[in-house]
Amino acid sequence: MSNLAFDFDSDINAPTAVSSNVLMPTLSYWPDYDKRAPNSRWGKVQRMVDYRNGILDISTSGHGGLKVTGELAKKIPKHFRQTWYEEDCECVIPVYFLYDEFKAIADLFTYEEAGKYGLLRAIKRKSKEDFKAQLLGYGCYAAIWDYIHGLTRDASTFESEWEQRNYTEKMADLQNPVKITAASVKDGQKIRFESPVIFTVDNQTIEVTDFMVVKDGATVRFKPIGHAFMARISNWRKMHFTVM
Repeated sequence: MSNLAFDFDSDINAPTAVSSNVLMPTLSYWPDYDKRAPNSRWGKVQRMVDYRNGILDISTSGHGGLKVTGELAKKIPKHFRQTWYEEDCECVIPVYFLYDEFKAIADLFTYEEAGKYGLLRAIKRKSKEDFKAQLLGYGCYAAIWDYIHGLTRDASTFESEWEQRNYTEKMADLQNPVKITAASVKDGQKIRFESPVIFTVDNQTIEVTDFMVVKDGATVRFKPIGHAFMARISNWRKMHFTVM
């Protein structure tokens, strides 16, 4: 689990306007195997905190994280930006870059009350600088940060060889990007589209960015990661994607 310390409780509060910019978050729950439950990158949603500003805090039976859309997503630098941020590592990205948005909501509650609403208790416990340190503790994110700001650092400053290697490899990829062509995708390869692909399954709208490539001769299909169905994406050759 993430050291953001996601705290869950069982109370549900009705939406209440606090100001023109900050609204009370809402909580929604779905029991196991409820077909009405919305889908996410990690499967059927069991619990969702809607911060009512384009950010959803998702929990499923196996995993969870954040979904960021709308105007707030544009505040996240392009090289860091995606739609889904899993809870173990990726969610520190929106938490840091959108810290002031989270803080404004967290300030509506006491520390005890904040535990009802996803990661708000962690926001009350940690400063923006704490989350920056956490973000830059990951080699790949530190490489992106340095690349954006025109910086370099000695990879040996990272505590683990794993993060040292992540920093070095990510920085090399950023400095010498390799264009991924349609012909280069391989069977079983995992790819991530820059923009979500939207499907309608069982009368529900699903947004997916991560897929596994399934090739049969010249035919290329995609299996959405975290979902059971197979997809054909007609214009995928014109879409921007990276190999995961």
